[in-house]
Amino acid sequence: MQIAHKKYKMNLDIVLNNIIVKRVFIIHQLAHCMIMFDLAKDIKKYKSKLVIITGDFFLSDSQIEQEEKDWLYPQMIEAVKKITTDSIILMFSPVALPNLINYNCRNNS
Repeated sequence: MQIAHKKYKMNLDIVLNNIIVKRVFIIHQLAHCMIMFDLAKDIKKYKSKLVIITGDFFLSDSQIEQEEKDWLYPQMIEAVKKITTDSIILMFSPVALPNLINYNCRNNS
C-alpha cells in the first residue's frame, strides 16, 4: 500500500474504504452474491475498477449434486457477462470454467 501511495499518489484511507471483501463457503452463497445481490449493480454502486473472484465455483465439490451445479453455474456466468462497465474482472480457478475463458464483455454488448 505504501508503494501505491508513493508511486500513484493514492490516498490510502480512501483506497482501503473502497475495498469490499465477500467470502463465500458454499455454492449457494456465491450464486446469491452474483445473481440475487446482482454483482453488476454492486460494481456500479461502488464504482469498482477491479473485481477478483477466486475458487472453482464449487464445480469440483463432490457433495453438491451435478444437477444443482448444472442449474446454478450458467446463472452465475450470466451474472458476470451482464457487467458492462469498464471494470476488469479476474477469475482464478483450479478447474476450467466453461463459457467464460477469455470472455470480453465489450465484444458481446
